[in-house]
Amino acid sequence: MNKWKLRKLEIDSFKVFEEFSESFDNDLTVLDGPNGFGKTSTFDAIQLLLCGNIPRIITLFNSIKGKSTKQYERNLYWNNKSQTNVKIKAQFYKGDETISLMRMASLEDLSDKKNNKPLSFDIFKLYELTSFDDTDNISLVSDETAFIKDVFGENFLSNFSVLNYISQDNNSVIVPDSNNKQSRFDQISHLIKLDEVNEKLVGLRDLEASRKKRIKALEGDISTVNGQIDTLTLAIKEDSPQVDYKRISTSITIPQWDKEVPVISTKKEDYEELLKEVVLLNNAKAQVDEIELRLNNNQYNEFVVKPEFTLAIYLGNHFSKYDELVKDKSTINSYKSQIKLLKTSEEAVTLEQLDKLTLVSNELIIKIKTKVNERIRLKSTTDGHIAKLTEIDQLRLSIIEKQQEHEVECLLCGFDYTTNQLLIDALELKSKDCNGIVILATH
Repeated sequence: MNKWKLRKLEIDSFKVFEEFSESFDNDLTVLDGPNGFGKTSTFDAIQLLLCGNIPRIITLFNSIKGKSTKQYERNLYWNNKSQTNVKIKAQFYKGDETISLMRMASLEDLSDKKNNKPLSFDIFKLYELTSFDDTDNISLVSDETAFIKDVFGENFLSNFSVLNYISQDNNSVIVPDSNNKQSRFDQISHLIKLDEVNEKLVGLRDLEASRKKRIKALEGDISTVNGQIDTLTLAIKEDSPQVDYKRISTSITIPQWDKEVPVISTKKEDYEELLKEVVLLNNAKAQVDEIELRLNNNQYNEFVVKPEFTLAIYLGNHFSKYDELVKDKSTINSYKSQIKLLKTSEEAVTLEQLDKLTLVSNELIIKIKTKVNERIRLKSTTDGHIAKLTEIDQLRLSIIEKQQEHEVECLLCGFDYTTNQLLIDALELKSKDCNGIVILATH
């Protein structure tokens, strides 16, 4: 079927519409509104235009016995307020190609009461227009079925109602509708190859029944096995002695075999894996000496690859001399310390330092100690002389200060020095003599 799309639609004097026009630019158009506002009338107009009848009306009146032949005072499809022709006009497009059609019932035919039967659609004639807006140059379509098939496709008429019509009057209690779901399914089944789908559905239903049967059997097996597990668990608890749990492993994550409840699964695979670990642990316990040896060997292997190992190879024969070398180094350090002490002058050496000397004879140590003691004694005497001299010097300065008040006569002995300067010079001379004595004593 060719893919024609509706672009424009005009409806005049048809059912609820006195005048109606609309353009369609989208692939999907939704008509929304309350009952009686013309949604169904719009679809009826399009279906009447293309198919020449309204299957929904035909189905409805055929279900009401005798009503389809009744003549009404006014045509059911003619708007109550209109006194003009009924016209349904539409423009279709496919790419750059367009076609305009019009379905019209003349005022004369509408006014004739014999045409007021509900299923009299013959008065609605189909016309082809040269353009959508030109209603003067129209061409009557004599063979509508051939024309529609030629333009829209071979199966257009048979498929239109099935694919596009949804009944709104399907009330099986009040009005039986022949257009039920099953008949509708039968109508569209020829459009889709459903044989293969039906075969697959049958196969799937059989498979579903088989799986349900298998699941039921497995559920019985599971129930039996669970009962056996409960029996075995109870037997194990009765035969196993009660022991206190103590962790063996030291890893952060506790392995399953070392947990207080090692068996937590009823799967055979998990139990077998846990059993392998227990057997491995039991073997490890029996071979603990071998494992320890291998661990030590691994440590040796790790040391061999280190740079220190090469150095150890070269120096290995000398490792036994290490303690003796340490002792020799200590002796050498002692000798160096004594040599440094021997180079110290007699004025700086102490008696305590002399006690540490082991490289010289006792006679020499005694001789040195004698000199050190003499140095200590002289230093003590000199320190006393210096204190006395300091005291005398202070007195001298005091005498000189007092002498300024007594012209030339000495305050101590009364000697006349003629001038103060002679007295001062005499005091300075005595001071130098005393200093010389002290200096001589320190040497």
